[in-house]
Amino acid sequence: MTILAMGQGLVIAALALTVAAIGAGLARRWRLASGVLVGAWWLAVLAIGLLEVALLRGDFRLDYVVRQTSHALPTAYKFAALWAGQEGTILLWSWMLLGLGWGLLRGGDSTRRGAALTVLSLAGGLLALLLLRSPFAATPEPVQDGHGLNPLLQNPWMMIHPPVLFLGYAVLTVPFALALAALWRGEPQAWLESGRRYLLAGWTLLGLGQMLGGYWAYITLGWGGFWAWDPVENASLVPWITASAALHSLRLQRRQQAGVALNYLLALATLVLVMYGSYLTRSGALDGFSVHSFESLGAGYNLGWLALMLVPLVVGLTMLVRRRSVLGSRALTSDNSWLLQGVWVLAVMAAAVWVGMSWPLLTRPFTEKGIAVEQSFYNRTQTVLWLFAALTLVCHALARRHLGAGLVVVGGVAGLALVGATTTPAHPLQVRLGLLLAGGGSGAMVAVGLYRAVTGWRHGAWARAGAGLAHAGMALLVIGALVSGPGERSERVELALGAGAKTQFGEVTFRNAEETKDGKLRLELALGAQSGHAVMFESDRGQMRNPVLFHRVWGDIYLEPEEIRTNQLKLAKGQSGEAAGLKITFEGFDMGGAHGMEDGFKVGAKLKVDRGKGAEALTPVMKVSPNGPPEAAPAQLGEWTVALEGVEPESHSVMLSVKRQETGKGQPSRPVLLLRVTRKPAIGLVWLGTLVLLAGGLLALRRTRRAGVEAAAA
Repeated sequence: MTILAMGQGLVIAALALTVAAIGAGLARRWRLASGVLVGAWWLAVLAIGLLEVALLRGDFRLDYVVRQTSHALPTAYKFAALWAGQEGTILLWSWMLLGLGWGLLRGGDSTRRGAALTVLSLAGGLLALLLLRSPFAATPEPVQDGHGLNPLLQNPWMMIHPPVLFLGYAVLTVPFALALAALWRGEPQAWLESGRRYLLAGWTLLGLGQMLGGYWAYITLGWGGFWAWDPVENASLVPWITASAALHSLRLQRRQQAGVALNYLLALATLVLVMYGSYLTRSGALDGFSVHSFESLGAGYNLGWLALMLVPLVVGLTMLVRRRSVLGSRALTSDNSWLLQGVWVLAVMAAAVWVGMSWPLLTRPFTEKGIAVEQSFYNRTQTVLWLFAALTLVCHALARRHLGAGLVVVGGVAGLALVGATTTPAHPLQVRLGLLLAGGGSGAMVAVGLYRAVTGWRHGAWARAGAGLAHAGMALLVIGALVSGPGERSERVELALGAGAKTQFGEVTFRNAEETKDGKLRLELALGAQSGHAVMFESDRGQMRNPVLFHRVWGDIYLEPEEIRTNQLKLAKGQSGEAAGLKITFEGFDMGGAHGMEDGFKVGAKLKVDRGKGAEALTPVMKVSPNGPPEAAPAQLGEWTVALEGVEPESHSVMLSVKRQETGKGQPSRPVLLLRVTRKPAIGLVWLGTLVLLAGGLLALRRTRRAGVEAAAA
């Protein structure tokens, strides 16, 4: 049996056993369902193992292996190629869901068993997608080597970021499954404790996945940021925000049995948004709007993703309508109204991001290709909404006298001072005011969060301590973003190979340049006595640049190579370029001598050359002999020599070499690097805040020491 048939057989068998486990569960034969499900899980493990073997061995009979690997790809990235493409990711995701379903079946109570059936249904839906496009599909024709992994993905963070993200997605499906099962049984309170723990775990994992992705982008992509409000980035952010809202709203139901329907809807929204984000990412709907999106695998695949989104939505809403009589929700007391306000602020934040990331789809019926919103839309809406959320928490803490006003003032002034120190008159007045208010509110929130964390720790109230840490971490993250983004300063310098230049951030030096075995240009750059390596290479998305970072206590110095200017230029007709201090435009070929030589012919390149004194005409010539290599007849312009080294008639392009005799040295000019040097103040607060935030989520998962202590500390 070939690997193609064996692999597809394992997927089909895993799907069949998953369906059988669901059937046994519906018949309330739980022991049988659990046993069958173990078999499905192991079949998925074997399928993953088989695909990994094919990836590691370079079995190019599989189309997935051809598209994701090559002989030259390092072994670690061949292993990670499992989750580099759509089919492998879906196989991994379905395996995670099968494991979660088995864990729920073993839980014993009826609510968890009922939830397992929903989780298994989602796993079955993902496995069914693999029947439409399998990772074990054969290549259309035999090949000797693969395309290789996208160069942007060849980074150590590729080993951990995607699996963590998808584990977060998988775990966040469980809270709705529990809520649905509890509502079906007429016991809407039965899912709260276990649902909260799964919600916290999924929220923490998804947050960790986003942090890893942000740090990966910051250190790898030469655009100097950690978050670009890219639609695919937002696709994971929106369910994380709704999960955050659900964590706050669950407290209303746990404390006084209020907000029952709201909690159910937030759990449902989180699941639906996970699937909606997957549809956006994998359907090709965002082609041209996102650097992260996958190519479409066909209409059938896209319909499958829509079904995975719409079926839970329809089933969930139908169940809510039919079981509304058992909700038993009570009116909210004034003591907890602040929680509801915070929930609504988070819901509006999620809605705003959803509208922004979906705008290309929403506008496509009215425009040719759809329209993407600007980053300023997100920055403005989220800053204002964040300020409301921070003030809600701070005002509640002051009203309940959880801490003194002095501590809040100190925190607020510190946050305001940090942001104020980096704003300049170059920012519009309304922008400066918004930044200062957000900074002050965030600083006050840090004070409130840390106070709640300490008091919760002292009482052994881990949920309260974790919530305090999470709030403080989120506020620190926001302060870091408010300072490092608007407060960054940069300048461009031109460096010849071996030369240095003074900048406002220190002296930078271009020490060396070498080409690696995989065709990338490796640049050794130094800031003072420290050195590091930047990389430039071409990809299917254009030129890519990996920067060099030098960490400082007050922020990072970010060296981003933008362009290497050498004495070589390739120009198409009408195209301009710069080399050795000349701006050259290729206007067309001079074929006047094409038939003027008995032993060959000559062709010229008609150029317009600007050396700072206006455009001048120049025509270097190349002599082509039938019995020998072409010979260049350079043209001279002052101290510059321009030679025609090659011609590409198909693309109407020429290859030129430009040399300049430097005064007093008589040596041709060296390659020149155009480098952007940027200081990013307080960027460390972004990473510190994220770590504190995630630590809060982990701490909140710890069980309370003794009964009643949470209520006493709240």
